[in-house]
Amino acid sequence: MPDKNGINKFVQKIFSGYPAAIMGLLFLILFPLAFINRAIYVDEAWIGQQVYSWMTRGLIITEMFRDHPPLIGEILIYHKLLVWAGALVSTVFGWGLYQLRLVSGLAGAGLLTILYFHLRSAAGKKVALAACLILIWTPGFWEAMRIFRPEMLLTFLGFAGYILLDKGRRDNRAIAVALGGILSGLSGLTHPLGLAFVFAGGAALLWHRQYRLTFIFVLFGLALFAPYFSGFITDRVAFMHHLFQNRYITPQIEIAWWRPLVSLLKEHQQLFRGPEVIGLSGLMILALILTSRKKYRENSFFWIYLAATLIFIGMLPLLKFRRYMLPLMPFFAIAIAKTIYDLPEVLSGFRQFMKRIILPTWLILFVGYGCYALIDAGIIRRDAPGQIAAIRDIDSRIKPGATVMAPYEFLFDNIKRYDMLAWLGTQDATDKLLTVSYLEFRADSLGVQYIIAGPINLEDLGLTPEQFTSQLKLYNQIFAVPREGYYLFEKMPK
Repeated sequence: MPDKNGINKFVQKIFSGYPAAIMGLLFLILFPLAFINRAIYVDEAWIGQQVYSWMTRGLIITEMFRDHPPLIGEILIYHKLLVWAGALVSTVFGWGLYQLRLVSGLAGAGLLTILYFHLRSAAGKKVALAACLILIWTPGFWEAMRIFRPEMLLTFLGFAGYILLDKGRRDNRAIAVALGGILSGLSGLTHPLGLAFVFAGGAALLWHRQYRLTFIFVLFGLALFAPYFSGFITDRVAFMHHLFQNRYITPQIEIAWWRPLVSLLKEHQQLFRGPEVIGLSGLMILALILTSRKKYRENSFFWIYLAATLIFIGMLPLLKFRRYMLPLMPFFAIAIAKTIYDLPEVLSGFRQFMKRIILPTWLILFVGYGCYALIDAGIIRRDAPGQIAAIRDIDSRIKPGATVMAPYEFLFDNIKRYDMLAWLGTQDATDKLLTVSYLEFRADSLGVQYIIAGPINLEDLGLTPEQFTSQLKLYNQIFAVPREGYYLFEKMPK
């Protein structure tokens, strides 16, 4: 370990010069492989089907649940801007898994671009480069770039809104503040989590007593978010049914006044949920400790905005998944990068120990784990090729136009080829534990000709493939891809 006079330079060199060039090059090589090789995530098919419905019908309808309310009929509550973006990309590049993933990939690339140029003008090239490198070596960040979900798009829009807001309020320009509000509102239109940016911007402006700009920012933000609830205008009864009698939304909605406070107190479960985000959260704690009071005062708008974002996200009735801390990550990266290039020469007591020992050690572990995780995702764990090959092999044995009960990942190649029902609908159609006899009964009643069992389905049932097969009375196994965990069953003739 370098002596105390060389600590600052040692820490800074981790994200500059040859190390920075190597890290950037590795990411450019490995991330495309990680993008391609990731297995299909269930939400990609769920939201992907909504994209396809909107493209072909102009509204969201899913037959995959058939007789399971409230998912029959038109779906009124969905991630509108994400679905529209997916439709746009699919129109340009064609329908498919990787085309939809481009929405998140391009949003992540856009976020890194505006982060770099924003910081380059505000704090210099070295700080800008360090912030970008910190983000791309955070597995929780690039994971959101390779799946079709709303978090990366909403973070890109919200962070862009913050940049415009900060510039507008410094120059007292209402137009820039209004544009910041528009982008923040569009972030909310992508997913209600994006409202954190509207809340944070309004709170930070109020703190600085910029009341006129507060009104403008919040007004435009809420106006652009409003279409998320357009279903309340078009069909109020159905909208309320979807909101309060939908097991995917209703359990998270609780009106009790104390619930947001309890949720906020549990926010650490999100910030430290696994090694994918612990490294970044640990660096942020070090940045908080090593930042001087003078720097807090000089950048008070940034810190109030960040604190308000964290509080709002923490109070939302969302499960403590690490993907929901993505809106915080660009701000964490900024704070960490600025701390790295502004380390005081002399500190007292514990802070000196944090600077000399813990910070360099944590940075090395952070970069090391980030490198390992990306190599594992890009080269070692190649889940998608085998999964996709197995899906296509099974599909070749199914008669076109047949009714099939299948796992969600079968949607992409077969959205036109056969009539697909989702396992999830059957699981949700009973209030009891799902059994093979009920699964078979429901499949038969809905005219299902083929059942495809996947690894997650058998795991939910708690059965081995042999046990599942032995309990079937109406369907017979005709094919299997055991290596990928898929089994195909055909209805036996009466």
